[in-house]
Amino acid sequence: MEKAGILLKTNSATCNTPIFPVKKVNTGKYRLVHDLQAINEITEMIPPVVANPHTILNQVTPKEQWFSVIDLSNAFFSVPLHPNSQHLFGFTFEGQRYTYTRLPQGFQNSPTLYAEALKKSMMSCLLPAGGQFLLYVDDILVTGHTEEGCKQNTMTVLRHLAEQGHKVSMNKLQLWRPEVTYLGHTLSGAGKRLLNKRKEAIQNAPQPQTKQQMMSFLGLTNYCRAWFPEYSAQVQPLQNLIYGKDLALKDKIQWTPEAERAFTKLKIMLQTNVVLALPDYDKPFYLNVDATQGHMKAVLTQSFGEKQRPLAFYSSKLDSVASGMPTCVQACAAAAEAVQKSADIILGHTLTVRVPHAVTSILLQAHLPFLTHARQLSYVGILLSQSHINIVRCGPLNISTLLPTPTEGKAHCCVERLDEETKPRADIYSTPQEGFTNIFVDGSASKNAPGRNCVGYAVTTTDTIVEARALPHTQSAQSAELTAVIRACEIHEGQDINIHTDSQYVFAAVHHFAKIWDNRGTVTSSGNPVQHADLLKQLLKTVQLPRHLAICKCAAHQKDNSEITKGNNFADKAAKAAAIATTVLLTTHENHTIPLSVLQDEQKAAPSKEQKQWLKHGAVLDTDDLMKIAGKPILPKSLHKTAALVSHGLSHVSTGSMVSIINQCFYTYSFETSAKEYVRTCMTCQKHNTQGNLRPKRGHFPTPPHPFHTIHMDLIELNECQGSKYALVIIDVFSKWPEIYPVEKADAISVAKCLCNHFIPTYGIPFLIRSDNGTHFVNDVISKVSEALGFSLKHHCAYHPQSARLVERTNGTIKQRLRKIMEETGRPWPECVGLVKMWMRITQGNNKLSPFEIIHRRPFPLPVISESLDKSIRETTLADWMAQLLTNREVVLNNKLPQDSFSPISCRLKSGDWILVRVLQRKHWSSPRWVHTKCF
Repeated sequence: MEKAGILLKTNSATCNTPIFPVKKVNTGKYRLVHDLQAINEITEMIPPVVANPHTILNQVTPKEQWFSVIDLSNAFFSVPLHPNSQHLFGFTFEGQRYTYTRLPQGFQNSPTLYAEALKKSMMSCLLPAGGQFLLYVDDILVTGHTEEGCKQNTMTVLRHLAEQGHKVSMNKLQLWRPEVTYLGHTLSGAGKRLLNKRKEAIQNAPQPQTKQQMMSFLGLTNYCRAWFPEYSAQVQPLQNLIYGKDLALKDKIQWTPEAERAFTKLKIMLQTNVVLALPDYDKPFYLNVDATQGHMKAVLTQSFGEKQRPLAFYSSKLDSVASGMPTCVQACAAAAEAVQKSADIILGHTLTVRVPHAVTSILLQAHLPFLTHARQLSYVGILLSQSHINIVRCGPLNISTLLPTPTEGKAHCCVERLDEETKPRADIYSTPQEGFTNIFVDGSASKNAPGRNCVGYAVTTTDTIVEARALPHTQSAQSAELTAVIRACEIHEGQDINIHTDSQYVFAAVHHFAKIWDNRGTVTSSGNPVQHADLLKQLLKTVQLPRHLAICKCAAHQKDNSEITKGNNFADKAAKAAAIATTVLLTTHENHTIPLSVLQDEQKAAPSKEQKQWLKHGAVLDTDDLMKIAGKPILPKSLHKTAALVSHGLSHVSTGSMVSIINQCFYTYSFETSAKEYVRTCMTCQKHNTQGNLRPKRGHFPTPPHPFHTIHMDLIELNECQGSKYALVIIDVFSKWPEIYPVEKADAISVAKCLCNHFIPTYGIPFLIRSDNGTHFVNDVISKVSEALGFSLKHHCAYHPQSARLVERTNGTIKQRLRKIMEETGRPWPECVGLVKMWMRITQGNNKLSPFEIIHRRPFPLPVISESLDKSIRETTLADWMAQLLTNREVVLNNKLPQDSFSPISCRLKSGDWILVRVLQRKHWSSPRWVHTKCF
């Protein structure tokens, strides 16, 4: 490379990157690999302009029947490198520094720069015998109409490359042949087909066992999808094995019979030798499109005599919105997507789109309320607004070739089929029908005075209530409206009825959306579950019960005298009254009820003590042989567990909701306790609920062995007065003896002066000082004072005032007493500090001793003693009383300090117990908050 002028010895290269020898597989020789990752990070990447390998061959015309393929050798080394950039690519070999004079391999911009240089150098190359040459990086395809013409063109290109300084790989030359291998395809005058090596690699591939292996296999087959009709639908079972599941790359997949059939069918499809013709832009294009089971399938063809030759097969899975639409609308979505996919081949030429549906009538004439305006306009813009596209209806497409077949009989009417596929039944009407019974339905949801949600529904005629009941407070107005329509259909089974509702939601759901949502799997366009999915599914079933049915929309809150207005207003009042009634219908899609006979037997089998409690609260025996209070049957304690199971449900409602649901149906005693116990034993609730953890006993600081062994200190801010604005508060942990020092500034110097000049000379050097993390305590000054005097410093937990509760509580007491004394005496706070300290020192604590008595071992002498007291009582001081008190053995034992100064830890857990441990960092919002593990 040095002799060829590619490398240059130098000492001026500012960069030095590593090199590695890599052995070639076929020849056994070594290739020089230069690691230029560091250089790629500091250089700006040029956006690459590279031709699409799938469409570059579209430039070959049908007249070109002979081909040559030229592969350039060491292509990058034919492009010189500017001297100002050579210092970036230096490396060291055997102690000598080298650099490149040509474009190096491994540099991120080398392919782009080389492609631009090759394109410029080939612009002056003119072919003498027609034909053309195509460039793709360092691969050149030369074409010709005849063998001789291809030979002349090839020699011209080779001479031009030699003149421009390019080198050709002799081993890879393919000269003037009717069939060549280019860009992974076998190219001939008939078209392009897959390489045999690629087909053999797929056919010999073993059955994938892990997610990573399956992704590799699908990557191999995806390159061949242009040769496979309905490729998307064929590989869907294989994709279902790995996508939408929580699998790591190395996890094993679970094969299904459907997936195994799809895997075998893919390999069989490769055995067909499909040749895709190259486009002839002198002929029109035909695009045959249809949709099957949510997948688009299409083939682009051109006429070849009386037959059609395929240019490419297209297939893809429709999005979640389009896949849930009626079949005819799916075909429109598929046609729009196929037109977009084939645009890089069509290039604005005449295109006839053949679809076995009336696309124009669907998009321009049919009523499509389930289709958004933006989506409908996009379909119209793609299919009907481009002048070169013509939409034609054809017969059904052949399964294997996707070519239209002759239509047998009369073609279906797409507009009529839309009504059939979007409505829950074909004969449902949206306007009132003569001779039908008029039924009015309504739902109500409102807050009562205490703020509780009251929900109910009603089914009525013009002036008679057919059924009106309350629903659980967890329901909404929409669910109440749906329940009313469901009950109206169930009650009037086999009859002809007009159901009038003022709910636009219910009306649109019945006539337009419910069937679409059901086809889509009861999910919205964004993939989220549809609200009231269970009620909508039940609605689709119950609307089949009446013999003839019309569900009509009427205006709400009208004041005219028409029959419709009267009936709707009457249903509205009935629903509101039912919402506050006591008769409750549990959720319609859950039929968990307690049989009457079971309730009677359990009431009779209840203990006599429990039955006496019922009678004490006014229980009476009803006609149906049930004990009731206030019209509600009494729920025995033996059925509490069953009631808890029913009310907790699959949605795992809270304890309060369980009690509310049961109390609306039954009169209960202490059911709340049973509900709490049931929720406590529900593993799902324990994993996901935020509350309920076993909190450890709050600890406290160890008790010091003597006074002024451990002190707490803090600074409080007061108003500026007499040169002081702050006060340093120090309190002894053992005796609770307080000291208050007014200071001018809240800094470390002030704290150090108070300690060294006042506190320590009076009480001695403490063993430990605790404080917060303020800058006046955490600094070099205080640290050096502690090192010099030999006491330890400890700091409270940041943002956790409970760890400094002793001094924080003292601060609050000081401020409160200062305010009171200042108001009483009218003096500034520095002059009132002494009275505050005296009051705090003589006030008795939890141990019935004051800080003064603990420190000085005598009571605080008071100046005034009443003359009415007996002399013996006056002379008996508090110290004498204490001496007598401490002689009592019971008092001594109760006030004895523990041997261990640390607080004992009490725990009711034992080794081997199963517990729930809180997960501090959850990976996903749906992950449990608690995990089940064993206590060690």
